[in-house]
Amino acid sequence: MKNKLVTLSLGTAVALLFVCGMTFAKSSNVNIIYKGQIANGLILPPGNYRVVVNNQSATPEASFYQNGNLIGTTPVKVVPESRKNSQTEVYYSAPQDNIRRITQIDFSGWKEKLIFGKTHNPANLG
Repeated sequence: MKNKLVTLSLGTAVALLFVCGMTFAKSSNVNIIYKGQIANGLILPPGNYRVVVNNQSATPEASFYQNGNLIGTTPVKVVPESRKNSQTEVYYSAPQDNIRRITQIDFSGWKEKLIFGKTHNPANLG
């Protein structure tokens, strides 16, 4: 009886940790169409990425995965929006040396936008 209680308690704790972990991170897919650089120097070649955002720490981070492999992690500012984004959009700066700086990503269905480095300036769209 004691073994069943310990097993049940352990199983419940593992399930709670799994559910809590899912609520602390948010993820979505994005298609990067230009070679892009994130504020901390992370360079992303064109392609599809899964972005996982951990917004529950003092310094939120975005991790970029391609084909299940971690490409890199960077600090991010998560800014709440008044309504859900209708589509996924990536904002780039003007190209320099064939690389555009990724300044912002809005994910479809999210009520937040991700800001990388300086605030997005619509005049700098490329």
